[in-house]
Amino acid sequence: MTTTFMITFFGFGLAFVPFILLFLIGGVDLKHKLGGASAILIFWLIASVGLTFESEGKESAWNGGYCECGQHWELEAVAKSRHGSTTKYYVCPNCYAEITQ
Repeated sequence: MTTTFMITFFGFGLAFVPFILLFLIGGVDLKHKLGGASAILIFWLIASVGLTFESEGKESAWNGGYCECGQHWELEAVAKSRHGSTTKYYVCPNCYAEITQ
């Protein structure tokens, strides 16, 4: 978890640090400066933790290529977006459970 969290946290840092600096520079008084900066920092932390758990949930669902019932996942479909990302849909032939990768 720590490697995924660190990558996500520092990746979001590139996006959120400018907003924190805007609050620290442009706030009315110290109370508003620290309040705005801490609100963004809390949101930054929650978003990083949420995306880390989502990533780890997908890995645990994949389970090395096997469903909970013991059958090997079978590729059902592949969807490509126009932005270049690819989503693969897998189905268990035994219990018909579905996952995406």
